[in-house]
Amino acid sequence: MVLRLSQKDNETLVVKVFETHFEKLDEDQKHLELRGIINEYDPVFLLWFAYEDEYDGEIETINEDLHTSVDKTEVYELVHYVFKKRFNISWEDDIGWMGRQDYINMAKDIFNWLNYGLS
Repeated sequence: MVLRLSQKDNETLVVKVFETHFEKLDEDQKHLELRGIINEYDPVFLLWFAYEDEYDGEIETINEDLHTSVDKTEVYELVHYVFKKRFNISWEDDIGWMGRQDYINMAKDIFNWLNYGLS
């Protein structure tokens, strides 16, 4: 739920409550849409020989910790941590794997999806 505050006539505070895209989805739809974003990036380069559900364990973990009050940095830290931990990759070992900027871009896409839906 997103609150937008505005002033009217410099005296009255108007509060509008908007339901985010993420809050409107059931769990299956959240999973499928998040899978689409993550598979597009293919963080560990497995999808050229694996099935589309290869990252479902990571998607479940990420989906459990996502909520609309997170910011882009928190999404980045969550996604980066989950993939680095699950695939036992050191934080410094981005060579041959998706780099930090790719994780930042993926986090931005997930953040935008949380709040505004898929484009």
